[in-house]
Amino acid sequence: MPKCTHDVRAMLGLCSYYRKFIKDFAKTARPLIKLVKKEEAIGKCNARGHKKSCRKVEWKKEYEETFELLKEKLMNYPILQHPNFEKEYILMTDISGYGLGAVLAQLNEENKEIVIAYASKTLNETQMKYGITELECLAVIWAVQHFHKFLAGRKFRVVTDYAALKGLMNTKVTKGKRARWVMELQQYDFEIVYRAGKENKNVDTLSRLISENDINTKEFYNDKLSD
Repeated sequence: MPKCTHDVRAMLGLCSYYRKFIKDFAKTARPLIKLVKKEEAIGKCNARGHKKSCRKVEWKKEYEETFELLKEKLMNYPILQHPNFEKEYILMTDISGYGLGAVLAQLNEENKEIVIAYASKTLNETQMKYGITELECLAVIWAVQHFHKFLAGRKFRVVTDYAALKGLMNTKVTKGKRARWVMELQQYDFEIVYRAGKENKNVDTLSRLISENDINTKEFYNDKLSD
């Protein structure tokens, strides 16, 4: 049973190694992620080898249930499909008020979408102030960069529930973030396709989750996109 934030982080670190294989993992782990924050702790730890920032925690029933659910998910997670390098990739993106979500998929022989990988990212304070259009653009540039090894040199589709994004690559903006993002995206071969939000539920859910890097924001968070 974890007794301090160090122990909880170690547990989450182990689970997070497999996070990309399990949909809704971050949502499930959220109670434990909140637990490692100082405001959720009950006092200093002072255990040998632990950081000064380590705090004692009260292991409540809620946390035990979360841990057991994580174990169950890890033991029974659905295996993601291996990519078919002869087929086109489908990259679905979405945003929420505090996060970005992406799903990399392909069509199988039955013309049904199969998932290759999931991804989600929490917005920093600056990004949370972006307008809707900027956030939707950010979701695309982040997702494309995140799955660069799959997408580079291949034609793919970007699926979004934000219709205005279809004109992203035709923007006349020449300065600022959006101009830089468009320049970055010009190295890729893709088209943007609109899909209504109600048909885009998988990626919408991911945009409302947090990533494993947010277990300890100060120590692990590293935003790779310039503001």
